[in-house]
Amino acid sequence: MSIKNIAAKIPDEVRSQVLLTESDIISNTVAVWDNSNMQKLLKIWHTFIEPGKEVTSCPICLRNILTNFNQMKPFLIELENEYQKLQRL
Repeated sequence: MSIKNIAAKIPDEVRSQVLLTESDIISNTVAVWDNSNMQKLLKIWHTFIEPGKEVTSCPICLRNILTNFNQMKPFLIELENEYQKLQRL
């Protein structure tokens, strides 16, 4: 599955209201268990992308999820731009 297809699994509302806000949680996340932004990304990941997987505090897993979000960011922005254009119609 491509990164863009993975990004598309995240609902428009979540992308707009959580991921792509002025606070930019993707860029401001540290891959440690007690980071509040990491907790938000974990919740999004395990709710929409891998709902069957167990949430873990494994440092490698946290880093992988954060890396995936960083790779998805351009596609999330692209999807958001498309969504905003459709909302204006």
